[in-house]
Amino acid sequence: MDSSSRGPRSGINISQFISVPLLVTTTDGRQFHGPLIATDNEQNIILSDATERLPIGFKSRRKEGFRYVGIIAIPGQYILRVDANKKALAVNTQGLSDELGITNFEIQ
Repeated sequence: MDSSSRGPRSGINISQFISVPLLVTTTDGRQFHGPLIATDNEQNIILSDATERLPIGFKSRRKEGFRYVGIIAIPGQYILRVDANKKALAVNTQGLSDELGITNFEIQ
């Protein structure tokens, strides 16, 4: 992807992390974990083999919940934060994470 798939504050081109497991936090507090399979210039993210974490209080939940969602498209407008494991980044980007010091990045 081109530089338009970068988060304004991060300066990171998200498309270079294809196949890296990400933890995406949405504006409503949910979190999705799975490998990145696609992104676009509108900062939408598609994860495969993903699980969703539903926090306490989400839709009156009394305890934290998890569910398998498979492939999920997350609209960029609802993405608050994207985190990636530094080891996974190093393996998938041939050391780019060490060079940039990346452990997580935000999209807004």
